[in-house]
Amino acid sequence: VYGLGGGLTCYYSELAVTDCEFLGNEAGAQGGGLYCWSSAPVLTDCVFSGNRATGPPPANGGAIACWWNASPALIDCTIVRNESSHLGGALYCNDSIPALTNCIIAFNESPQFVIHCLTENVPNSTPALVCCNLYGNANGDWVGCIADQYGVNGNFSEEPLFCDMGGDDMTLCANSPCLPGGNGCGVRIGALGMGCATCYTAVERCSWGAIKAMYR
Repeated sequence: VYGLGGGLTCYYSELAVTDCEFLGNEAGAQGGGLYCWSSAPVLTDCVFSGNRATGPPPANGGAIACWWNASPALIDCTIVRNESSHLGGALYCNDSIPALTNCIIAFNESPQFVIHCLTENVPNSTPALVCCNLYGNANGDWVGCIADQYGVNGNFSEEPLFCDMGGDDMTLCANSPCLPGGNGCGVRIGALGMGCATCYTAVERCSWGAIKAMYR
């Protein structure tokens, strides 16, 4: 639980990870799911869900934390419902440039931006996103150091329409914008394809307190 990389830690290394799930891992400092230090792993068709970076600051990178010239590549990945108690509920970048292609980043939580760069507007701490869908993240989606990437290179913000996110089923409804026919890139976005029929209602993140308030 304590330390770096609750699911996987990479130091000065290169590796390929395919069709893997990082679920419910926890780190007391950095990278609830994955921690990279001066490494360049390639992750394809992977799901990060329910990972947490906890404890007092600096507990950063609920799903992924990147430090010191790390350049991981995430391709066709789903990053959902991760959390940090400090910075970067989904992704934290410190002097690192991750590349994310065809990824879903949704419903992640942290006190500040869920994608957090060490220093805003510093090029060597800013991830590069292509054909990515950010939606429903705490404190905004295309904000902070990635604000200028919205609407560029196929990046957008729409409800992904998971079949059963509450039941950890991150496959996509037949009308999901993350399927090839639903987005401008013409590709599947995220780790998983269609898994159920058309969904008629969006799934919105809501706190337990807000739900109880509806019945008062």
